[in-house]
Amino acid sequence: HIVAETVPRLPQSLIEGRGLPLYFSAGARMRVADTSRVFRSVLNWLGVAEDRVRLIHQPTLFRDLHVAPQAEHLDGPPPPDSYLALLETITAHRLTRLDPRGVTFVSRAGLPEHYGHHAAEGYLAACLTELGVRVVYPESLPLPDQMRIYAESRALVFSEGSALHGRQLLGRIDQSVSVLRRRHHSTVGRNALLPRCASVDYVPCLSGVLRVTDKTGREIDYALASLYAVEPLIAHFESLGVPLRRVWDMATYRRHRDHDVLSWIRAMYHPEREHWLRPQNTPDYLLDQFEPLGLGHLRPLAAQIIGGPDAHPVPAASAPALLAIAGDTGVDIVLADRQGRHRCIATRDGGPGDWGALHLHGAGADPARILGLTDALTGVLAPGAVHGGTMADRALLRNAWQRVGRVGLHHVTQAGTLTLLRALATDPEEVVRAVRPLHDYNRCHLGIALAQALVPGLAAQIAAGRLSGPVRNRIGYALRLLGDLCTRGGDHALALTCHETSLRAADNPFRRRNAIEAAYRLGDRARLAHHVETLRERGQLPGDLAGL
Repeated sequence: HIVAETVPRLPQSLIEGRGLPLYFSAGARMRVADTSRVFRSVLNWLGVAEDRVRLIHQPTLFRDLHVAPQAEHLDGPPPPDSYLALLETITAHRLTRLDPRGVTFVSRAGLPEHYGHHAAEGYLAACLTELGVRVVYPESLPLPDQMRIYAESRALVFSEGSALHGRQLLGRIDQSVSVLRRRHHSTVGRNALLPRCASVDYVPCLSGVLRVTDKTGREIDYALASLYAVEPLIAHFESLGVPLRRVWDMATYRRHRDHDVLSWIRAMYHPEREHWLRPQNTPDYLLDQFEPLGLGHLRPLAAQIIGGPDAHPVPAASAPALLAIAGDTGVDIVLADRQGRHRCIATRDGGPGDWGALHLHGAGADPARILGLTDALTGVLAPGAVHGGTMADRALLRNAWQRVGRVGLHHVTQAGTLTLLRALATDPEEVVRAVRPLHDYNRCHLGIALAQALVPGLAAQIAAGRLSGPVRNRIGYALRLLGDLCTRGGDHALALTCHETSLRAADNPFRRRNAIEAAYRLGDRARLAHHVETLRERGQLPGDLAGL
């Protein structure tokens, strides 16, 4: 909320206090370079030089302190025209020759599920893309690119959330702005948007929400799973000239909706977050919401995820499916359960009519079933094409595979990599969350790119000795996953680097075995001998490696 709460004092401060330093309070002693990417991007957008910024972390007495008036407040009255004119003057050189045209949809579908979302928003985004609508995932774009896209759009459609505050970094533009509601009766940002746009509309496309409470019993209203009212949703885009009805399929929408609802439940009840919900948020509190929303068929699966009273074994008809997807290095065989989880368990070289070797990834795979699935394929696979299972299975996997790719591309940028490295001290799981989906969907090329960008920084952090034992172990796990992806992608030197860095984070026989495999594939006999002898000296050398 920096844009809604802090920015409205900056343009005046820049004009009234020319040459004076700008002071910001910080929770701990830090440098400007240690602040968030969002903070620094906003300063850059407004033309604030970083050497003008000062951070204070304790009560401070000033002889003279100049405080500019706050032009607008979160959920406050509209800003004055003079402020918007000042904002336009400051940013004018970045937005030359504007001619707003076309429709842009600003989506939340790239955010983690526990942030809250519209169920099946990914399906909506795919339909809009097919119809030529520009779909934007703001967290994956540099701020200047984001602002230019907003400014060049005739119609901006936001999925309700903090991203719409980004429009407050711009002045007055002849465009319409609409917000797809995720909460009943919400008009978030209305007074800030009205003076900036030709029209502002809050679309009544919400049929209901699934919600949980925090441990005190208060509803967590920002992390809802919101359900579309489909007819008003379609009607709104049709009013913008987007023929959404032409491509919308209700059966496909319902499958995506069900998948996203279950993914949201898994995210909210993940061990990292479940403690937020106890003791007030009982299983029945959530499960009793399903039937009134037309989701009664999902209640048993939801109960199974959260361990509620309705939990029961999944029937045989819902046993995990095997799907074949054209991946980075061959045909990937993905295990898909009926709760929407996917995991690549094998890859087969070649293609129909010219099948090659089968490479198993981990234990538990059934080679005969995998060979049968791939042998049955007759068409040439395109990148990302999915075969096997039901139409719903294929749609869900394709959507998830593409989403992982979008998020993965963000992480391999310099900004994304720095964000992951900065997260080590406060949230080491952020690194695992970035790597694990690439591993599950076997996105080898992105895994290699992320390893190239991330491993030097992780190695430096490990060598500095400032990470606690649990953090080092989780970082070691993420490095092991990156090493697996590098091996599958054929970059054996980088795989060996990943696995050896993983060992420096937290040593165990399994990770050392991975280092042995990487050294063997690379042909590095010295490193191979070192790792084999280390296991031998510890009495941990498996029999199948004794001859190396």
